Amino acid sequence: MSYIELGGLVLGTGLTAALICVLLHRILHHDTFRRYHEVGHAVFLQLGVIFAVLLAFVFNNVWSNYNVASQAIDSECGSLHGIAILSDRLPAPARAIILDGLRAYLTTVLDREWRDMQERNESQTADIRFQSLWQAVEKVDTDPADSQIRGQLLSLLATAHQSRETRLYQMRQGVPGLIWSLLILFAFALIGCMLVFAAEASLSKAVLVGVFASSLTLALLTVRMLDFPFESALQLSSRDFSETLKKVDRLIASAPPQVSEAPE
Repeated sequence: MSYIELGGLVLGTGLTAALICVLLHRILHHDTFRRYHEVGHAVFLQLGVIFAVLLAFVFNNVWSNYNVASQAIDSECGSLHGIAILSDRLPAPARAIILDGLRAYLTTVLDREWRDMQERNESQTADIRFQSLWQAVEKVDTDPADSQIRGQLLSLLATAHQSRETRLYQMRQGVPGLIWSLLILFAFALIGCMLVFAAEASLSKAVLVGVFASSLTLALLTVRMLDFPFESALQLSSRDFSETLKKVDRLIASAPPQVSEAPE
């Protein structure tokens, strides 16, 4: 959902609620609203408290998960950058094998997986690339003096894998449908209570009802956009992966030239 669609839904909901309010005042007599004013006011206060508590709980949950997804991206890219730095200390051809595998994984995440995540799908190609990178670190030939670097590389790979799994989990994790049903039901009930309030000026009441309906719609849509952090206008950026890829490319480009042995 883009910001334009968000604004259209919020504005449309407010205008629809205001129009319904004006039509009700044209159809029903003012005494009818006075008859239900006291009951509607009491119900409105009770439902408002329940809705506020439920909305605060849901918002806190989705905002927390949104931050978890953001931290997972930062952790994964930080681990991958660490792998690139350590790999740069290895001799050829181990250095080139690991850096090329790392670059292939980052490129696949940017070109394929990020687009698939908008549809809540995991890229099998990216998963294969990551497994290939792991296998390259495990099987690449290094000097015994570089065994400590291999251990650090495997530790960073494990951290990157955990962050990747967290990122993919947050991609699919959402507020249960029952909770959404309750929120929408309470929102309609609150707007309905506003419609039966007695007011001398029908135009002023219509404006208040429209603003109230728009506010509820904006709150619910904001929660919805935060609920899935890789979709809509509030989706998390792939900038960290792009920056990490640039750093890997610089390391690959700065590879020391191969010294050929002089013929005997």
